[in-house]
Amino acid sequence: MTTIAETSFDGEKEWKVLTKGAPEVIVKLLKDQDSERVSEYEECYKHLSEGGMRVLALASRSLSLLEYQEGKASRENYEQ
Repeated sequence: MTTIAETSFDGEKEWKVLTKGAPEVIVKLLKDQDSERVSEYEECYKHLSEGGMRVLALASRSLSLLEYQEGKASRENYEQ
């Protein structure tokens, strides 16, 4: 599930794309697939799920005003 949230700090507006879902799906959306952080992420969620825990992943990114205005409010446009 993906949503866009508008925030305002000190009069400055900012937009965030917030996504939640299965860790296996969210990891495919991450920009830097070869990083050490991705390896740690996968190790962590696999460890938790092997222990019987339900795991839900969260991801976010900031949008500029231009990206927000041109985004056409489509989930597929923001999950990149």
